[in-house]
Amino acid sequence: QDSSFNVESRSHRVNMAGRTLDTLAFMSLWFIGLAVTPMEKVMTMLADVQMKLVENGKTSDLAFTNYSKFCSHGKRDLGYDIKDGEKTVEQLTATIAKTSSEIDVSTSKLQELQGAISKSEADLTQAQGMREKEHQEHQNAHGELGEATEMLGRAIKTLSTKVKPSLLQQKVDGDVLLKALGAVVDAASIPYKERESLMSFVEAQNYISPKSQNIVSILEDMKMKAREELNTMAVAEKQSLHSFLMLKQSLEMQISADQKEMDQAKLLKATAQQEKAVAEADLEGTEKDLANDKESLKKLELSCSQATRDYEDSSKSRAEEMDALKKAEKVLAEKTGA
Repeated sequence: QDSSFNVESRSHRVNMAGRTLDTLAFMSLWFIGLAVTPMEKVMTMLADVQMKLVENGKTSDLAFTNYSKFCSHGKRDLGYDIKDGEKTVEQLTATIAKTSSEIDVSTSKLQELQGAISKSEADLTQAQGMREKEHQEHQNAHGELGEATEMLGRAIKTLSTKVKPSLLQQKVDGDVLLKALGAVVDAASIPYKERESLMSFVEAQNYISPKSQNIVSILEDMKMKAREELNTMAVAEKQSLHSFLMLKQSLEMQISADQKEMDQAKLLKATAQQEKAVAEADLEGTEKDLANDKESLKKLELSCSQATRDYEDSSKSRAEEMDALKKAEKVLAEKTGA
């Protein structure tokens, strides 16, 4: 609604008042000069002009009253909008700060979890490598010792069937074991390759007996110890495998738990990023609306202030014009002797 609510400016009304007085004075003198004195008509004209001024004043008062209400309501509504906008800006700013903190925390957590997962995976890979190496070493040792056990069995059987009992029953000590064994093996005609393997194995055992024994007894003793060592190796392999499986399970469970926590952290980060983006977009729009509301309030206040000044000037102008009309009535009455 415009501030000009059909109220004439003060200067315009002052000019109108002057022209009205001049016109009335001229008409009065004309009537007097013509010796025509229709005073009732002149007075009626003056009364009509005054009535017109009163009606214009009422119209102006009503327009100003309505415009004042418009100003009051407009200022109130814009004030509410500005207050709500400032509150929304504050809330959105807090949301952005909160989500930014959540994003930073989630990012740090993700880095920490990724490091933990990488370490666990590296530990698992290392453990798997060590286990494969241990298993291969066990397989090799078990195979060699198993072959040696079978070889001792074959040698004992061959010696028992091909060598004279008197030669087998001879007692030997550890320091002459290899020499005596060589003689017995030669007597049994054991193949060269088998002979070399048997001799190498016995030599490697560095066998020391607490008492003198015959060759077969010594070989039986070596065979028994080899079987015992096989059993010990089997137990050790089983324990090693069990330890590895327990470590593997522990690392895999830790990796799974860390991965699950990492997925949750990713979800929280994504949610916070989306919430922040929405808040930033809303903040931009709200700040723009808030600026527009403040600018509208400023313009409305200026318009309402100007309307008040215009209304006051118009009211003063009408009052001056009314005073001029009353003075004109008085002048006419004096000149006509009415």
